[in-house]
Amino acid sequence: KGIIQLTNGNYKDGWDNYELGLKNKTRILKKGFEKFQNLPEWKPCLHKKSVLLIGEQGLGDEIMFSTIIGSLKNKVEEVFIYCDQRIKTILKHKYPFIKFITLEDESFKKIQSRIPIGSLPKYFRRYEKDFLHNKKPNSQDSKNSKLSNNNRIDKKIIGLSWNTTNQKFGPERNIKLEDFMEILSDHNLRFLNLQYGNHENDINYIEKKLKRKIFINDNVDNKYDL
Repeated sequence: KGIIQLTNGNYKDGWDNYELGLKNKTRILKKGFEKFQNLPEWKPCLHKKSVLLIGEQGLGDEIMFSTIIGSLKNKVEEVFIYCDQRIKTILKHKYPFIKFITLEDESFKKIQSRIPIGSLPKYFRRYEKDFLHNKKPNSQDSKNSKLSNNNRIDKKIIGLSWNTTNQKFGPERNIKLEDFMEILSDHNLRFLNLQYGNHENDINYIEKKLKRKIFINDNVDNKYDL
C-alpha cells in the first residue's frame, strides 16, 4: 500500500506505510545490524547530538537514500553510518562530516540514536517540495569539475548498470544493453560504465552498430569500490 501511495505522489502516507517493510522483512537491514539494536530509535525532537544510519536492502537503495543525509545533518550534530563499504569513498567525498562505523568498532555505544537509512524520507521527504528543499551545488563537486584526463565536462554524464547476478530479483530487473540503443546514440550524452562483470561482447556489439565508443574511459571498480 505504501509503494502504491508513493507512486501516486502521496508521500506523507506512503513513507509511513513504507515503515511496515521493517516488520514484514521486505526491507532487509545490512547484515550485522542487530549489534546496534540497543540504541534508541532516532527522534528529531529528542536526539540532536548524534545518530547512526544503518544501511539496508541493496547498494542502489543505500545510494538513493543517502541523498537525504544533508537534510539530516541540519537536525543533528554528528552523523555516523554503517553502510556497504563499496560506497564509502563516494559518501566521504559528498559528505566530509560523516563518520563510518564497522562491526568491530565499539565506539558506537556512545552514539545517541539509530535509524535505518530508508526511514529518512518519512521525516524529510513528506511532500513533493521537500525533494527540492535546500538543493544547492555541492562545493566539493564544483571543485572537481574535470575528468581525470583534464577534459572539462560539457555534457551530461549518465552512469549505466543493466544486469544483476541476484537470483531473486535479477529476472525482473535485468535489461539488455541493446535496449538502450536510442539513448546511447545521443551525442549530447556521455556514459559511465557502472556494470560489474564481463560484458565486453555486449559493449563491443553496440559500439560496432553505433561506430563509436559508448563509455568514458574510467578506473571505476564496479564490484568492490565504486
